[in-house]
This record gives sequence, C-alpha cells and structure tokens, in this order.
Amino acid sequence: MKRISTLLILTLAALQAFAQNDSAYWNNRFLQLLRWTYVDTSISNIYLAPDTTQLPSSTSQLVAYQRIAWYGYSFQPSDQWPVIFNVAIGDGDPQPLTLPALEQLAQWGAFLTNQDYRRLVDDELRVMAEEMAGASDDTSYIVHHTSFIDSMEAVLMADSIAFADEQQRQDLERTKQRMKRDQIFLLNIKTARSQYMFGLEINLYNCFEKTISMLEFNVAPYNDRGRLQEDKFHRTVRTMRCMGPIRPDHPAQYTLDELFWDDRSRIKYMRVNSITFYFTDGSSKSFNGYQNVIKHSLR
Repeated sequence: MKRISTLLILTLAALQAFAQNDSAYWNNRFLQLLRWTYVDTSISNIYLAPDTTQLPSSTSQLVAYQRIAWYGYSFQPSDQWPVIFNVAIGDGDPQPLTLPALEQLAQWGAFLTNQDYRRLVDDELRVMAEEMAGASDDTSYIVHHTSFIDSMEAVLMADSIAFADEQQRQDLERTKQRMKRDQIFLLNIKTARSQYMFGLEINLYNCFEKTISMLEFNVAPYNDRGRLQEDKFHRTVRTMRCMGPIRPDHPAQYTLDELFWDDRSRIKYMRVNSITFYFTDGSSKSFNGYQNVIKHSLR
C-alpha cells in the first residue's frame, strides 16, 4: 500500500479538527465508509477486538478478514480526536473506533470493499485449483494481486482535499464580501529599492462597484526611529499617479522603486498619507490621512 507522507497526515489532521462540528462533512464521510465491509483483524486488533467465534482454523490468507458494520459516529470536544465511529466486527458488540485509529488502519490497508473481498476470494480459489491440478499439496502460501483494491486511505485524503478547497473558496468569498462592505482597498505595502533609491510596491484591490481608471497617492519616508526622513534632495513627500484600468473585484500591483534618493540607507519604510481613486464614469473617491488609509487595509 502506498503510504501517506507526514505532511499530508498533518494537513489532514488539521482539516478534520477544523471540520469537527460540520455535520454535512461528516455525514458525507460516513456514507463513504459504508463501502468498506471487511477488515483485516490481524491488523485491526490493535484498536478493535475481533469476533473470536468467527475465526476458523485455515491456511487461507483471507481468514483474518471479518465483516465490519458501521453503526454511526459521534462528536467529542477534542482537536485530535473530534469524531468516534461505532463499529462491530462480525457478530460482536459495537465498539468505538477513533478517527486517528481509522486513518491509521486505512493507511495500513486494513479495509476491503465487498467487491474487492470477493476478488481476493476468487483469486485464492483460482490459485488453489492450479495447485491441485499440478498435484501439489502446498497451498499454505498464496500470493494475492492487490493492485485493484479500492484504497480507503486515498478516498479519505481526496475527501479532505475537496473539503479544504471548498473551505478556501468560502473563505475567499467571505473575505471579498468584507472588503466590499468595509471598502478594503489596500492589500499590503512592501519596500522596493534600486541601487541608491528607495520606493515601494503597493498591492491594491478594487473593492468598489466601478472600474478605476487612475489612482493618485501621496507617500512619505520614515527612518528607523519613526520620524520623517528627508532624502538626499530634501524631499519628504512624493505624489504618484498610476494608471488603470482596474475592474471591480480585481487586484493591481504597482512597483515604484525610485521615489527617494537614499544612498545612506536612512529610509526604512514609507506611509501612504492619502489616496484618491478616479473612476471611468468621471467620479472620484479620496481617503486622507495615514490613519484613515490604514483603516482600509487588509489586516
């Protein structure tokens, strides 16, 4: 069986902890588990007690496989073990199977669907028939071809990845709605330098209902003490214009790395003290003052 990487295991655990109270998610997962109707008790006995009344003496490699019944699941307040499944082996009583135990058994390939179990039985009968036709009494060791087996591990991982994608889509949509509601247009500001010049990279998002044709912003440089810092030519402010268009719900990035001459590396960061958006319908909207601008940043 192909083993899951440590990174994927950690990712899966984080996703499941995040989804621990999502009934729709766990209902879907539980319905998927019903496909696996047999469990290898030689592996599962680490976590589950087998039905000892149904373990006949045999040379078959399939003797350890017993029926497993899935009776349901319940939540519990735990990030590591958020869900407990109730299962029964053979005719035995229901017993708990924690989520980490289920995933470990799936990783070890302990579960078989009914179809795959029948395939392995047919495979074993075929090999035994061939052994008998060859007048050989050695039927104690049979090699099964398991490449066709439907892996529970792969299904659980695919399900978690699909859940993560959906959560990411929902998070993105919620973020967009918040940015529109609160007029969040400033994603981030980063420093940008050329050889002796200091500037910035500004990442914007059009949170408005109109297309931006141009924007104008005012920036000022500061030193490591948080004080306004002149450059070599005594400049403490620059007004820049950047052309669009920027359509609604779309980002834009502008890199201006030659705003201030800073050959002595005194400038450490810059502040946007005002910004005005000009729209294609001829209207405009201004935000003045650093504190007012920063209120409209994504934090």
